[in-house]
Amino acid sequence: LWSGLDELPPPDKQIYWEEHPLFRIGYNTFAQRGCPERCSFCYKTALRRVIDSPTYEWRRAPEHVVEEIERNRGEADIHFIRFIDDNFTTNPTWLRDFAELYGSRLKIPFWTQVHPGAITPLTSQLLKQSGCVDVQMGVQSLNEDVRSGILKRSESIKRVERAIELLHEA
Repeated sequence: LWSGLDELPPPDKQIYWEEHPLFRIGYNTFAQRGCPERCSFCYKTALRRVIDSPTYEWRRAPEHVVEEIERNRGEADIHFIRFIDDNFTTNPTWLRDFAELYGSRLKIPFWTQVHPGAITPLTSQLLKQSGCVDVQMGVQSLNEDVRSGILKRSESIKRVERAIELLHEA
């Protein structure tokens, strides 16, 4: 339904857990790869030149993500999840499905990365509903000329401010 990422074999976390016990405390995984933005400093912008894809975003089905965590829950002391995604909130339909499933079956607090342009009243509420307790939001510069002219960031300062407000409200 979402992409070919579901066809990849499940990650084998044992090598990390055997190497160092601290890897058993939290759990690192991903739900998507890619980003619709074209920031000048990001390697993904350069990858677009060699990868032919209409959106340059790939997602795992929410069920696939939840099953991976459930499968590993007995192997590690998972009290916190880190979704190491490029941009977690760019697809509200996927996020709604994920929030319903993750929020009902796992209820484990998590952290992820977001883009201010993808934070809306809906996405901020869905993050809350699913159990997100912390986000990292890239802004890079508050200088409009640097941000839009050099870094090729698409969001305005007003958009960044609104995203922060919505996240705080949620």
